[in-house]
Amino acid sequence: MLLDYPSINDDMNWSSMAKSTSLGSGLPALWEEFSAQGIEKSSVLRSAGLLGADDKELPFASLNHQERVSLFRAANALCTQPGTGLLAGSRQKISYFGVYGYALATSATLGEAFRVGKYNFDLAAPVLRITLHFRGSVGILKSHNPRALGASLPFVAEFWRSSQQKLMSLLLGYRFPTLKMYFPYPKPKHASLYEKVFECPVHFGSDIMEWHFDASALDSPCVHADQDTAMLCHSYCDYILSSIGSHSKLQQSIQAICFNDLTTNLTAKIIAEKLGFSRRTLFRELAKEGVSLQSLIDTTKRSIAVEYLRNTDLSVEEISFRCGYQDISNFRKAFKRWTGCFPSSYRKHPLEQKGRSLLS
Repeated sequence: MLLDYPSINDDMNWSSMAKSTSLGSGLPALWEEFSAQGIEKSSVLRSAGLLGADDKELPFASLNHQERVSLFRAANALCTQPGTGLLAGSRQKISYFGVYGYALATSATLGEAFRVGKYNFDLAAPVLRITLHFRGSVGILKSHNPRALGASLPFVAEFWRSSQQKLMSLLLGYRFPTLKMYFPYPKPKHASLYEKVFECPVHFGSDIMEWHFDASALDSPCVHADQDTAMLCHSYCDYILSSIGSHSKLQQSIQAICFNDLTTNLTAKIIAEKLGFSRRTLFRELAKEGVSLQSLIDTTKRSIAVEYLRNTDLSVEEISFRCGYQDISNFRKAFKRWTGCFPSSYRKHPLEQKGRSLLS
């Protein structure tokens, strides 16, 4: 049995929580699994290009989308065990998510923890946008545009799904009631490990990436609920979010909209409506932050295009369409402006572009 709940009280060390300044990415579980496989964390970070000049690890929550994907791509390439993502996620502890984890754990109910998690989602360092909706008594967590992750998708899906399964089970003190899992990639050889971890029917080769669960669990109390501590943790999460890089919640929301709807001709009016703003207010708020709407759209499109070119066999024409371009010549010109080379050249020599920032 991979998910072990009886010792969850050992994970809620209140003195450690009071001292915690962790951004809470859940990555310690990944490093723990790699250590068990005899692989050093620095090897993964160096392979992903995520060590500073002084070999200092870069904060994961401050990384852009492409850099986060690069980390999981490197991890997938270096691991020695099938299902490493699942094994790593099953090692999660509340403390591995830092203050973010404690904010969830001290919520009154699992439903409140979900709301806290949604508001502070960036502290969990996601690589996919996830939304929650309901179908009768079934809650459905939907991952949007998962194929944009290319060959990295299975590893990312394994790690984050098993991590969240374990985390929510720790919050409840018993197994989170997952009903079904849907993954948009072929059934792997270690498929039986999925059923051991999630203890439910698992469907591969699906057109969707969804997680179905018994929605009644949202009314269940969290075993470590504590109102005063929860308020303290929420305030600290707000502080951390405000200090992460130069990306505001507004910028992150805009990039999430673009990331999940690339094939639509997203105008300022459409984006503003999705955010609940007027077009004028949107431009005014972005002007305050010194960033343009087009630069955010371009950053997202570039990130996706680079991922497709590096990790799929899709034609440049197909990638062009998936990035929202009806005319392939316009895509080639845009990609040349972003990277200094055309898509076909980038695909042949991707490492030459490794040092370029997606935010430039």
